[in-house]
Amino acid sequence: MTTTFGVDPIRAEVSHLVERLRAGEVIDRRAERTWVDLKEEAGRRNRHGDVAPGSPENEEAARQLAAASACMANTPGGGALIVGVADDGTRIGAELDAEWLRHRIYELTRRLLTVDVTETVVRGVRLLVLVSPRAVEPVRTNDRIFWRVDDHCVEVDAATWHAGRKKKKM
Repeated sequence: MTTTFGVDPIRAEVSHLVERLRAGEVIDRRAERTWVDLKEEAGRRNRHGDVAPGSPENEEAARQLAAASACMANTPGGGALIVGVADDGTRIGAELDAEWLRHRIYELTRRLLTVDVTETVVRGVRLLVLVSPRAVEPVRTNDRIFWRVDDHCVEVDAATWHAGRKKKKM
């Protein structure tokens, strides 16, 4: 996992987590970091918490993942989402069509963000990995800017975002 200027730390962390999943480890929210977040598709659980079958196009999930991807893109260095893993580590899988999701995130972010969507199968469960490159300008969600602090997306103002971008070149 190299880039033109060395190892891509985001893809390296994602690769490490996926290999841990393949080895049978439970990866839960404690594995989340500034650069990596676990997500399950919104709208897949019923009111009792049971996982329902997914579909290739899920607007609720696309909106949730667009917001999370924008947050990652606004974070110095960018970030990634592993879709199909619940916060408790349960692998529920991802049914979304990768190309549909990539295009839908592009549309939902006002054509400012194109994520790399990769499918991977871990122990018979299909997951999606969404990698958000570092944003050149803030990618807004509901007219607000979010970025990662530890394992949370927090709101920042434009001045703070620009100052953080100048200070933390990656």
